[in-house]
Amino acid sequence: MKKVKSFLIRCCQTLALPVLVYIVFYIISGGRFGQPGTMLLNVYQSVFSIFLALGLMTNMTMGMWDFSGGAVVYCAAIIGGNLAVNFNLGGYGMLLCCIAVGIGIEVVTGLLYNTLGIPSLVLSIGLCMVYEALAQSVFGGQAYVTREFTFIARAPYCFVILIVGIALMYVIINKTAFGRNLACIGSNQAVARSTGIKIKKMKFFSYLIGGAFMGAAGAFMLANNSVNNVFLLPANLSSLTVIFDAIMGVNIGMFLSKYCNIVLGVTIGAFTMKMLSIALVAVGLSNNMRNVITGIFLLLILCVSANRGIIGNIRKRKADAELANREYELLKTK
Repeated sequence: MKKVKSFLIRCCQTLALPVLVYIVFYIISGGRFGQPGTMLLNVYQSVFSIFLALGLMTNMTMGMWDFSGGAVVYCAAIIGGNLAVNFNLGGYGMLLCCIAVGIGIEVVTGLLYNTLGIPSLVLSIGLCMVYEALAQSVFGGQAYVTREFTFIARAPYCFVILIVGIALMYVIINKTAFGRNLACIGSNQAVARSTGIKIKKMKFFSYLIGGAFMGAAGAFMLANNSVNNVFLLPANLSSLTVIFDAIMGVNIGMFLSKYCNIVLGVTIGAFTMKMLSIALVAVGLSNNMRNVITGIFLLLILCVSANRGIIGNIRKRKADAELANREYELLKTK
């Protein structure tokens, strides 16, 4: 009975944030947000966000920020999409091409990171400009895709692919030596090195795995955003805005990881951020106001995540004080 109760409590804690976002914006929008059509749109668009968040998760778990993720998605969409169309590989072939391009680009990123020794944050910002320029240069920064390629973004195909992706990441994180070493490096890199874990090798493979999921995200971006069978890249470092929802989704997932598995937490986090984005549109806010609110939400999540230890210590001290008071009252009665 205690196990069932504990499980139900963890479920409530895990789902509290998306449920709260839904209820708040359903009330604010007067019912406009929460309609079946709006929620279906949220589910479809979340597939891209979840794949991108899972792609960023492996690096962020080890403390490496990768702001080039959005540009990698762009390259995967343009190069992978055009290769699939030119060789008439179909929708699944396009997905595999995008994954291959994502892995190939992140091989370069991983080699540069290990060779140059530049902090991941600095390196990723520089590579963001390089990769985005590459995506804009090849094939004219656009791809021509028809319904025989974009069907992967429709039900049930998108959900089957998403479930396979989540299950694969779950196995990698929880059932392999790579996943165990990843958690060890994330906890304490110095201790991980002292136990014989090859840090550089781990980080290189982390980039590769992340690249595969970013490539898959690129395929769904291509399939979801084609207008009249044409996908055209936006300009001016717009790839940076693409990854903000995913980064916040990963941070939410890390916060939720004390209640559930981190892969599930990141999935819920990415879904919540996409729901928040659609909810802000539903209430009629301008683009600038949406950015302000999204930024505030990010700061709140980061503050809570960064101060989890402090909050935990406060709770522990409160519990210790309550225990001491009960013991004191018990002694008085004797």
